[in-house]
Amino acid sequence: MKYRLLNNHYVVEIDGYNFVIDTGSPRSYSFRNDLREVKILNNNLKLNPAGYNFDIKKIHKLVGFPVDGLLGKDAFGETGLTFYKENEAGGHVEFTSHNIEGASFPIAELLNGYGILIQIDNNKLYLVDTGARYGYGANHMFNGLINFDNVWDYNPIFGDLYSPIYHVDVEINHKKCHTSACYNRSVTFPIPNFLMIGNITDFFERECCIDYKNRKVIFN
Repeated sequence: MKYRLLNNHYVVEIDGYNFVIDTGSPRSYSFRNDLREVKILNNNLKLNPAGYNFDIKKIHKLVGFPVDGLLGKDAFGETGLTFYKENEAGGHVEFTSHNIEGASFPIAELLNGYGILIQIDNNKLYLVDTGARYGYGANHMFNGLINFDNVWDYNPIFGDLYSPIYHVDVEINHKKCHTSACYNRSVTFPIPNFLMIGNITDFFERECCIDYKNRKVIFN
């Protein structure tokens, strides 16, 4: 199915409803009272009602589009996901794990409520969260750097976040990948060798496979 990349969110349309694909959420949610399930691969997926901690208006503002819900790990944990980037505006995604060519990185841990922890170069750990508009890095990433902007972000766990954002290089597949990340002392992960949490957009040019069963992520 087609996806649109809206403010770094992967948005798909299913049966006329729009959903954010969110690997950082263990469950799928509906933001509408009249939407209780959605069909994916001929299976009916029950959607959880968004609780009081979800500010739907802020989520719409963050995505830049009035989405109807989000799809979490219960929607694709058994099948995996394969993204095919067509251009900077979008592409298509399949709810399956294709063994694509590319650099493979092992999944070190699945952190329900946060995302997929993968091991990249030099034993650094990167937390993949496709529901994240902005990345957040460990303090040491920003030594000597000057922020290029200050941004607002929203997360149902942390609430409103106001942070300086920096251009940073992440070494992945023995190459420097240019991306951006915020520093905010409220977003901390007490994990040894932790580098940052962020999206996948800057790490693949054509294809990306998230393979839960074989515990790997492939970038191409």
